Amino acid sequence: MDRFKIKSKADVETHSDGHRPSRPAINVKCHDFPDSGKLAERLGCAYGEAQHAARLAFDSAQERFWEDAVELGREVFGDSVKIYSEGRMSGWVAVHGLPDIADWDATELACWRRFARLIGQTYAYAIDFDAVCEAIQSNEWADLDAEQYNYVERKDGTSVTVPQIKRAERAARAALLAVPA
Repeated sequence: MDRFKIKSKADVETHSDGHRPSRPAINVKCHDFPDSGKLAERLGCAYGEAQHAARLAFDSAQERFWEDAVELGREVFGDSVKIYSEGRMSGWVAVHGLPDIADWDATELACWRRFARLIGQTYAYAIDFDAVCEAIQSNEWADLDAEQYNYVERKDGTSVTVPQIKRAERAARAALLAVPA
């Protein structure tokens, strides 16, 4: 079964951390984020740089995914529910505040279908190869000095990247050390 396509209440998965009752949930474990080798080839960088960039891109995509999941939950179910990431590696979108699945009517099942479809679309975008490459390029993450939040705004309103700052610091240090005393 496609984890984002729900036909009946029997297709709705649940999750529990073991201490609380099971709640309706969607499995969002990511096993198909773009491969570093393919990223290196597309971006024209070394494998190590691509690995670094992939980690930053994954962390950013995961953060954005969870922000979107919470918003989608509010949009579909209203403010009466809470959306949580559950599981050891945040692999489940769990929805707290819904009635027991057995008690759902057609309207509640339709809401869950819509939520699962929207989560599926958000997940698909988060792992899309072209979108990941674009995020890496626009954030300059393929530089080993890069950080997830890579842009720093200067007082004059322009921005500079963390790698640019680190390169300037290294150049200044080298120039200072090269000057005879």
